[in-house]
Amino acid sequence: MRLALIAGVAALTLTACENGISNRTLGTTATGAVIGAGVGVLAGGNDTRNAAIGAAVGAVAGAAVGVYMDKQEKALRE
Repeated sequence: MRLALIAGVAALTLTACENGISNRTLGTTATGAVIGAGVGVLAGGNDTRNAAIGAAVGAVAGAAVGVYMDKQEKALRE
């Protein structure tokens, strides 16, 4: 499980470099994933499953926030 998570984060990082994803978006995605995983574990039940679901939901939410912040910054610079 940990190896798959590490490989996923490494792939995301390399993809971010290739596709021009900003550092802010990458940072908010990672932050969202960590917070989501923590909330998933605290929810009780199957910790591994809940952490994975929480990390996925948190990563999507974090990425959305990062993209929104990038769009706002771009609009302010214009």
